[in-house]
Parts: sequence; C-alpha cells; structure tokens
Amino acid sequence: MSTEPTETKSSIGVTLSGSPETGQHVTISDDKALEIIFGTKHPEIANGLMRHCFKVLKASETSDDYPGNDERSFMLAAVAEIKPRDTFERMLVVQMAATHVAMIRSGGWLLHTDNLDQVQAHYSG
Repeated sequence: MSTEPTETKSSIGVTLSGSPETGQHVTISDDKALEIIFGTKHPEIANGLMRHCFKVLKASETSDDYPGNDERSFMLAAVAEIKPRDTFERMLVVQMAATHVAMIRSGGWLLHTDNLDQVQAHYSG
C-alpha cells in the first residue's frame, strides 16, 4: 500500500487524493468547479453534495491505497455529465450515481457466486 497520497486527476477541475483515515483532499483548479459540476451558485450546496457523493462509497472506493477501486472522480464526473438544473435534480443525480456504483459493486459480488446460498450470504444483513 502507498504511504504517499496520490492524486486522481480530473478533467472537471477537481483533483482528489486522501483516504477515509487521512481525510479527503480536494484541490480545485477553478474556484467555481464544484458549483459548475453541481449546477448551483451556492458553494454550500456544492460542498454538501460532494460530501454526500463520498459518504456512500466504501473506504476502498475513496482511498489512494486502492486506485483500481477509486470511485470519487466517477461520482463527480457523472454529476457533471448529467448537468442537474435545480435542487431536485442535484439531489437525484447524486442518488443516481450512488445507486449506479452500488449496483456495479453488487454485480461484482454476484460474479463470484455459484449458487443461491452464496448470493444470500452477500445480501443477508
């Protein structure tokens, strides 16, 4: 595992690094990048929605130590691509991106099952 933080480069004006243990480090190359991504003029809304994007991810999906699992940039880029236009769309697009990541994660678990008992083991709570 890496001890030095690496940065996940992004074409949307945000560079991400860190982990749940060390904290998330967000470097914004354009002071309005988050407002543009989330389609709002309120930095408080943009910052809150960015935190919500990261809260739903597993630790390995928000850590420089697992670059193959890192979903931080995907979450922000998905929101930017959808271009939410109002408060309802902003919240829904974060939920949509989170649901997508969860479904892909779930599909990965199912890929490694051979029978119903194994499937149920992944989804029992």
